[in-house]
Formats: sequence, structure tokens, C-alpha cells
Amino acid sequence: MPANTPNEKSSGEPDERDVFCKVQDAFRLFARNTSAVLGTAWSFVIALLTIIIWAGTGHIFGYSDTWQLIINTGTTIVTFLMVFLIQNTQNRDSKAVHIKLDELIAPLVEQAINWWIWRGFPIMNCNNSKRNLSASAKRLTPPTPRRRKLRRR
Repeated sequence: MPANTPNEKSSGEPDERDVFCKVQDAFRLFARNTSAVLGTAWSFVIALLTIIIWAGTGHIFGYSDTWQLIINTGTTIVTFLMVFLIQNTQNRDSKAVHIKLDELIAPLVEQAINWWIWRGFPIMNCNNSKRNLSASAKRLTPPTPRRRKLRRR
């Protein structure tokens, strides 16, 4: 009897997580390819031609309710699906921007940590106690100004 892989249950069926990963990977590939195709000028031209052909056939169908329902249903379905594709594209773009910002900020953080160490402030980690934290906080905070009491006349 073969040993079960980590992604399979004892019954031999794939794990739910494995199925979810496959669906997620398939959507990611579909969204990437679709956004690459639909982001071109040709897509816009095809959409524009579709509207022109639909409008041109209005007199043939007597501008009926069915004729209007076709374009309304089509645009509703396309809009609904495009929301998910646009959100996926924005999420990928946001992740890429954050990765680039992290790479730009990392050297600055390292310089700041070195500056703190040079000044004698301890860098906080799991081994520091609350006492060290409060001592550092006292050195960092400026003294609070005294409030003048107002005299009543």
C-alpha cells in the first residue's frame, strides 16, 4: 500500500486545500492572461464594434424590449466578471509596489538601527525586559511642560 502524500487524505482523495490551491492557481493564470488581452486597444475596438452593430440592428428588431435586454444582460455579465479581474490585477500591482518599497526602505531601517545602537539605545527583541523598555522610553520622551495654574479673580 503506497504512503499517502501530505495533500491526500487516508481515503486517497485530494485534500480540500489542494483543490483550493489548484482553483486559485487556475484563476491567477486566467486573470493574468485575460488582463493582458483585455488591456489592449484591440479589445476596446471589438467592444466598440459590438455596440455599433447592436445599435445598427435596432431598427431591424423594432427597438424591442428583447433587443434592449440583450445589451443590458451582456454588459451586466461582463461588468460583474471584470470587477474580479480588475481587483486581482490591483492586488498583484499592490504586492509588487510593496515589495519594491520594502527593498528601498530596508537599507534605511538598517541605518536607523545602527544609529540607535551607536547612541546606546537597546534594540527591542524577545530578550529585553519591560524595565529596559521603560528606561528607553524615559530617555526618548521629552519632559512634559508644566502647566501654569490660572488664578481666579
